[in-house]
Amino acid sequence: MIQVFILHWADDEYRTPIWFTLRAIKSIQEKTSEPYELIVVDNYSSQGAYEELKGQLPEGVELVKNDRSLRSVASGRNKVLDLASGSFVLLHPDVLVTRGWLRNFRRELEWAEEYFDAPAVITPTYVPYPLPSTMFNRYKAHYAIQEEKLASFAQACGVPFKKNEIICYRPYTGSILRSATAITDDGNQLMIFIASKRFIDVVGPWDESFTARDYDDCDWGIRALMAGCKNLQSHTTFIHHLQGHSYVPSSQLASNFPNQQTFIAKWGQQMLNDLTDGSLWIRLHDQAEKR
Repeated sequence: MIQVFILHWADDEYRTPIWFTLRAIKSIQEKTSEPYELIVVDNYSSQGAYEELKGQLPEGVELVKNDRSLRSVASGRNKVLDLASGSFVLLHPDVLVTRGWLRNFRRELEWAEEYFDAPAVITPTYVPYPLPSTMFNRYKAHYAIQEEKLASFAQACGVPFKKNEIICYRPYTGSILRSATAITDDGNQLMIFIASKRFIDVVGPWDESFTARDYDDCDWGIRALMAGCKNLQSHTTFIHHLQGHSYVPSSQLASNFPNQQTFIAKWGQQMLNDLTDGSLWIRLHDQAEKR
């Protein structure tokens, strides 16, 4: 049975992730027909926030505390790796899944590892998160960016797409991109994904020297490609993702700068420049193809 993990964090002043996590769980339960085990990994929430979540979890959902020594996003993700016994999915709290998501994810992972004869990790196609209209103004700039990305992708696949076709409070069906290529070799940052135990054994754990948030997922993706693994993106698995609101309030989002410096110290300034302009993933994929 495949394991589905949600990495969760909240504290006494910022309890919005509890709302997101419970909403994510409900969508998983309503949209998933495949057998699965659902586990919420609490990444050092305050005791009050932890008890609040624990008291509202539906029956059958397991709650596990991160007992690793370091407090970071990478530490929480490594707790997920400790618990993974086979193929598994890592989700953030601020997601909603769509019908058929786990079936498509699992099928594509099995196909990829057999076809490429290599461990694989697969990310979904992200679509805008449907929020109540009362919350939309807080995130409207983010929606504009997501819509531009989706429009460009649809155009590249020759699929009709109209601006403003995605409504903030209406869950996405995937119909716009239904005729797109099923899977492509262009996954990169590993925030939400499906992977196998075989992949973990080859790539190893997340680097916990990334003590804040961001860049730890880029590091893991780079190491995966350098180790000969496949880093892919699914275009049949659609997941709504708000992004950037899983762990800390918006006022604290600048906390990724320590991780940026850690990335530079590990990989160099040029690697960061290539990451920023998008050329890094193209180069790493090309190098992997030549091996």
